[in-house]
Amino acid sequence: ALSPEKNKMNALKITPNPAQEFINVSYFEGTYILKIFDTSGNLVLSKEIASGVAGEETISISTLKPGQYVVQVNSDKKTMSTSFVKI
Repeated sequence: ALSPEKNKMNALKITPNPAQEFINVSYFEGTYILKIFDTSGNLVLSKEIASGVAGEETISISTLKPGQYVVQVNSDKKTMSTSFVKI
């Protein structure tokens, strides 16, 4: 079984939600690709993030149009996704 600390690192969280200018993405340790898709499935943002430890990354969404988006995080070991609303 995974420890509570491991489970915490495996959760993908977006705050604030809904958001206006930026989102904070809580992620797991390691290198991964963060992608944001619109509701039509179009890739609107892609960023490679390298981190030695689990933490939080601030992503500017000021250029995105208001609406719902999906954040996908791809690492060597897993893919996770969640959604947020840009207002």
